[in-house]
Amino acid sequence: MGILQGNVLSGAWSWDTKETEKCDVVAYEVKSDGMLDGRWVSDGKNNLGTETAVKVKHFSSNNIASIYQITGKYPNGKTYKGILKIDQHHVENAYILTWTRDGDSIKGLGILRHNVLSSSRGKKNCGTIAYLLTPDGLLGGRWGDLNLQTQFNIELAKPKR
Repeated sequence: MGILQGNVLSGAWSWDTKETEKCDVVAYEVKSDGMLDGRWVSDGKNNLGTETAVKVKHFSSNNIASIYQITGKYPNGKTYKGILKIDQHHVENAYILTWTRDGDSIKGLGILRHNVLSSSRGKKNCGTIAYLLTPDGLLGGRWGDLNLQTQFNIELAKPKR
């Protein structure tokens, strides 16, 4: 499953096909004022949820690592609020995201490509991929999961003609 935002295709998957709770994919547009404007979808679902994140505590002025207040809307229209903490990962342009809402916390690996932060969200076996879509249809992907060690895995996909 994936979300296309600009020329970035955000995707998520689960390594464990027996999990009862699957992974979400989240795609945030990073606005010039630091706000995150997101859309998300759960595995096996067709309708998008929305989420806006506003910085309430800055860790660094030059990147997105911060604490955010989130407000969102489930695909059924019900609203929610919570906290999103984004920590810088040691791999460049990688972040660890932790959402806390309704007393539960879930994590995901975020990958920043251009002005889009792609992330998985769910149990420990979720992975994230962020593809850049070129004008000729090529997809250049960086992917990993919360066990990311030293660098992203790289993937190239081209249209079947």
